[in-house]
Amino acid sequence: MEMTTIFANSNNYGLPLLLLAFGTEGFAIGVTNVVLHIVLVNTLGLYIASRSSFSPRQTAFAMARNPLIYAAAAGLLLYALRIPLPASLADGFQLIGGAYAAVVLLILGMQLRKADWRSGMRRELWIAVAMRIAGVPLLSWLAISLLGLHGLEASVLFVQSSMPSAINSVVMMEKYGGDPEMTALNVAVTTAASFLYLPLIIHWSHGF
Repeated sequence: MEMTTIFANSNNYGLPLLLLAFGTEGFAIGVTNVVLHIVLVNTLGLYIASRSSFSPRQTAFAMARNPLIYAAAAGLLLYALRIPLPASLADGFQLIGGAYAAVVLLILGMQLRKADWRSGMRRELWIAVAMRIAGVPLLSWLAISLLGLHGLEASVLFVQSSMPSAINSVVMMEKYGGDPEMTALNVAVTTAASFLYLPLIIHWSHGF
């Protein structure tokens, strides 16, 4: 419930939606937020996912062995120093990055294929779904109002935080423990529901 409530699908689903709703300026703001989101998923998210099966010390070792943290740090360093990658290396990384979405969706599909939909539709699932599609947008609106944010930045933050549950949560649960079945069902239900509630979220966001 923590994984699916805290982390939203702000990358694979969120960025194309921002481009459609707010154009290139909104997309650029969203990309900046996604970088921070990826770092949080691979630090805080890894801790949440692994603490159900690992001790705190084992969790710390798992975080230290996560290559994405070091890759993000190296990428930020190269960007800050304006060091370009060789064309062949950049093309290779781009191909690997392009395959990421397909691999994650494959893992989600495999987990949904194994899931018992009848027994999986329990109270905890619906609480988690309600938290993601209603509780998080409400808290996001409240936080944006308290911070005094307005305009395009506020609209992008509101929409991006209101996206359905992150598919990365399924990958984390599959690798580190927890309840991958409930997580996969949550992602499926919130993603299906997003076709109904996200148009309203986008409409309301223009009032910031």
